[in-house]
Amino acid sequence: MTTTVTSQQVLNQLITSLPCALCRNHPPVNVHICPHCSELFCFRCIQDWIRRSRNRCAKCNGTLPASMLIKLRCLDIGTDRVDELGADLANLNIGAGSSGLIVGPPVAAPVDCHQTETRHVEVGRAEPVLGVPRAVEGTFTLRNVHGCRLAWVCSEHVVDELGFKWRLRIKVGKGREQQLGAFVELLYGEEGFYEVLLELQNVVPLALLVRDRIGHDAYVGVPNFLDKRTLPPGRFDLRFRYTIRPADFKAKVQIQQRLLNKRTSRTQRLKGNGDCFNYHIDNYSVTDLENPDYQQYTDQFGSVWKIGIHGNHEFADFELVLVSGIPGIFQLEADLGHPDGGCEKHTAFERNVQLNQRNFFNFHIRWNQLAEYGYAHGHEDVVKVRFVVSPLQVDLKQVVKATRANNDGESDDFSDEDTPNEYYYYSSSSFD
Repeated sequence: MTTTVTSQQVLNQLITSLPCALCRNHPPVNVHICPHCSELFCFRCIQDWIRRSRNRCAKCNGTLPASMLIKLRCLDIGTDRVDELGADLANLNIGAGSSGLIVGPPVAAPVDCHQTETRHVEVGRAEPVLGVPRAVEGTFTLRNVHGCRLAWVCSEHVVDELGFKWRLRIKVGKGREQQLGAFVELLYGEEGFYEVLLELQNVVPLALLVRDRIGHDAYVGVPNFLDKRTLPPGRFDLRFRYTIRPADFKAKVQIQQRLLNKRTSRTQRLKGNGDCFNYHIDNYSVTDLENPDYQQYTDQFGSVWKIGIHGNHEFADFELVLVSGIPGIFQLEADLGHPDGGCEKHTAFERNVQLNQRNFFNFHIRWNQLAEYGYAHGHEDVVKVRFVVSPLQVDLKQVVKATRANNDGESDDFSDEDTPNEYYYYSSSSFD
């Protein structure tokens, strides 16, 4: 049964159908979305989540530093504007007369729009096909089909544009088995929903299109592709053509996202444990920005870092310098603190850090505006910046020397006589 609803009800239904994915607030406060999965979040909710999960999305688990969040202004409305927008909708009379908005019972969204199917298609389909991803194509000739004594015959592999390896598998059968099967096998690649075209080019022109989910070391196709009794007697060859592609662009994006997630996960595993340095500027209102004081910190390898103000710049700049210790490739992060966690500023980058190299963090806010926007923490009159230094690739030998010197108090000379087990036991590098 259907009913006609008012404009106010339409607006309320719209707002309540778009909650924050974390706190379920209707609507989200200061709406931001993930660029990977387009999920909605309150800015404060997702920012807290990102900090706890080391830059991961709460919905799709993709890499998501705070700087990648996208503000969605069209849904950034408060309760004070709901009545105003409802009145605007009412002026449109969308609920009046025969043109009223008809709302029926809610329909559950499908879990997966990709449906498995096998069907006959026209022989000799030309490639590329508009509107679908590019396919990889292969050909194979099965020699002397009646005299073949093998249960399975496989073609050479082909490689698609994603780097996945595929091959054709023909089930010839033995003895009285008369049904010949044709399959495509994924030798190397990522699971996904694919479209496979299997085509016989001689004798009886035949083409079958199969859409199905294929995993690694799995194959999909048609078990009863051809009845061998329909073939001429004697020595006879069969010529096959096959193409493979993701079923559509959505399926291709899903496959690419899984590849990206695996790569990101590997990078996270390779990343060493980060060191956190809390830098404070006390009595900020009377601090001389032209002659800043540097504060020194020591990381897990015994390397010494100093942090200070890049004071001769108009904007709030901070610098991080490796004074002594182990150089290498690091991920450097900085958060400018605010009493309201949703207003904190974040910046991060990867860099090959060398000794005495100055690494700058610009938060794109002027020094004279920090107090005005609350970054001086009101009456506390202090500016708080949190730095995180995470090693990505450092020299293993230098790590061993530093760790032994710090933990055992022994000489930091490293000799090649040390056993490999000791070498890796003391290593805290990314690639141990």
